[in-house]
Amino acid sequence: MKTCKICGCSFDEENFEGVVVNEGIDNEYHVCCDCVPSECNNGHIISCEACGSYFSADKLHDEEIEGHSFTACPACGKDVVEGLSRAEFEDEYFRPRYSVVVRQFSGSVRGYIVSANSRHEVMKRLLEKLDFNYVAEVSIGEILVKEDEF
Repeated sequence: MKTCKICGCSFDEENFEGVVVNEGIDNEYHVCCDCVPSECNNGHIISCEACGSYFSADKLHDEEIEGHSFTACPACGKDVVEGLSRAEFEDEYFRPRYSVVVRQFSGSVRGYIVSANSRHEVMKRLLEKLDFNYVAEVSIGEILVKEDEF
């Protein structure tokens, strides 16, 4: 016999209509098809867009990647909302980073790290922030290695 954790109704193994929540991990339980919509709407259980598995909200953990929230599914590892793998998610939201060195006529040198989609966008941002009357030289280089890859 299976019992819905929400309303308490019982089903036999063959006639169970509903979902298994947290399947394959601790605290596995069943929710009948009548209770699934309200549990999803209230954010108590979440369905993975990639594999369709259901999990309670406490089993899912957000991680910030490029300023966006990536929530890995415990079953398939893909993002539960967008259904993308971690690599696909990073590619989707990747913004190149540039190292910028600004040398002024006075001899002082400053370095910046700028996230932008192009060198043109880097220069545009610098023009908004710096007084170019005192700038002698600007060097821009794309950062190709992430901090944890070197």
